Amino acid sequence: MRYALSRLLFVVLPFYAVNLACSAGEPEQRIKDLTELAEKGDGPSQFKLALAYEETGNSQLAVVWLRKAAERGYVQAASELGVKLIMGGGVPIDEKQAVKWFRMAADHGDAPAQYDLASCYVSGKGVSRNLEKAAQWGRVSAEQHYPDAEYMMGVLYGRGDGVSQDYVKSFEWVSMAAAHGHVQAKQSIETLKGVMTPAQIARAGEAR
Repeated sequence: MRYALSRLLFVVLPFYAVNLACSAGEPEQRIKDLTELAEKGDGPSQFKLALAYEETGNSQLAVVWLRKAAERGYVQAASELGVKLIMGGGVPIDEKQAVKWFRMAADHGDAPAQYDLASCYVSGKGVSRNLEKAAQWGRVSAEQHYPDAEYMMGVLYGRGDGVSQDYVKSFEWVSMAAAHGHVQAKQSIETLKGVMTPAQIARAGEAR
């Protein structure tokens, strides 16, 4: 999911954005190797098995094993299951359940899930729209240097959504996101400068 400065939009979080020690080998062989441990209730194996099934195009079984891993408290699985539930990948869309799994992962410190939960509060998906809570969760994620969340905080401060409008803080967060490779943030820096006073730009520069 990514935010644009002018409007806040959902985009699929890459399902493969994880670094797994078992990534080598053909997915069919990995499925065979992982199934025994997964069926015994090993959360990491269940999660890796879900990824292997997704790689073969079997999203339904991927969701089955994501859910099993999430129910055992495996945080990455809970985060990815939330994405599946909110986007409808291999499972019917269920925004409230998505928020449940995002919150579980977010409470355990998962920065992407914290950002996704903040996004739900911005859009009102699965929860009542609440920009103050969006800012709270967005900040927690941003403080872990998650670029999307850093950019979100820049957007929220720039718009005055859930926080007091503050172009200096907006510039600080957008600059931080840009430094971490966020493409939209890089494009937004000049836009922000266009609405800031010279004094605000100077203050933002001093803060950096």
